[in-house]
Amino acid sequence: MLDKWNMLVPREWTGRPSQLDNRWSQNYYVQWLKKFPDTWYLALWQRWPSLPGLGKLDLPLGCDGYVVSFHLEPVDVEWVNQQAKRVQAPIIVLSDSEYYNWPHASNVYPFTYIFWHSQIKKMLEWFPNPGWDTKRQYLTSAFCNRITQSKLLVFTALAEYIGTDQCLLKLSNWVEEKNVHYREPTGNKLLDTLANIFWDKYAGRPRDIGDNYTEDKNYQQYTADPWGAAYQQAAIHFTNESLHYSYMDNDQGRFIRPGPFITEKTLKCLVGGTAFVPVGQYDTYGRLSRLGFQFDYKFDTSWDSDPGNITRLVSIVNLIKQFSQYSIQDLVDATQESSRYNQDYIMSGEFARRAQAENIGIVSTIYRLFIK
Repeated sequence: MLDKWNMLVPREWTGRPSQLDNRWSQNYYVQWLKKFPDTWYLALWQRWPSLPGLGKLDLPLGCDGYVVSFHLEPVDVEWVNQQAKRVQAPIIVLSDSEYYNWPHASNVYPFTYIFWHSQIKKMLEWFPNPGWDTKRQYLTSAFCNRITQSKLLVFTALAEYIGTDQCLLKLSNWVEEKNVHYREPTGNKLLDTLANIFWDKYAGRPRDIGDNYTEDKNYQQYTADPWGAAYQQAAIHFTNESLHYSYMDNDQGRFIRPGPFITEKTLKCLVGGTAFVPVGQYDTYGRLSRLGFQFDYKFDTSWDSDPGNITRLVSIVNLIKQFSQYSIQDLVDATQESSRYNQDYIMSGEFARRAQAENIGIVSTIYRLFIK
């Protein structure tokens, strides 16, 4: 057990390599980091360290180097760049993400280090395969708990174009205005029409799917169950991931944000043999395919390679319109082969072996560059 809390990734941890807790003694992630000298500083499994509400962090000055990692939340690129201006030494950044053209400082060294297989292992400890196969009874499913721009648009498109009787849709009252761009229009007619429908027709009217979810269960030891109705009774699931922004245009420049950041929202589809549409960052199908998964779905998925946040959402909405013409069996036939392959790829241990092999290669590179 990595840590005694209810998430798939350990709590944030900071300290010197020799201080790494023995509770993680069997974890390769920790073992190779222990080989760094204590002149280095570690800030592992960070959650938005730039935000005071989550424990704002500044790296201590005067160290020979730093290792920071992000697996429970996305890479806090703004924080990393701020810290790189404060310290002169190398900052190694570890995450599941690819880094695309992120304009990081010269003393920042980003490496893709996979933790998804460790999360899946924990998920299956909590939720062993029940050994049954539920008949698909709904066309689609989606959760909209913390309401964001992408989630409300996808929820509304599913409700309007396919219908609430054909979808398992969950909607909460959790709205923070910053997460919906203070309701400013996107400038795209299709999306702005859907947003107006949401605020007029669905906002403030929560929907439940009978899963006994309550706000006090908003942790992964509850939400990571891949065998629930939304995954086993729907032909395809819309993931509504935590982050959907890829293309950025800000004071750092124009770039693609590191990603794709995926959570249990996507991992439990892979584990549960559930076809899915990634409502999140760009390149989700692409990144997972490069790790050995297959998405030979019999519908267009090329929009996954579009980093544009608005244009990608338009493509997903148009895909929902297309699905409205499908039967449940049509969608099952279009996705079942890939979904079964992906589930077998995990259950056989092949994905874990692939991930570990890639990590070993990354560790070798890091040692060569930084351990003298």
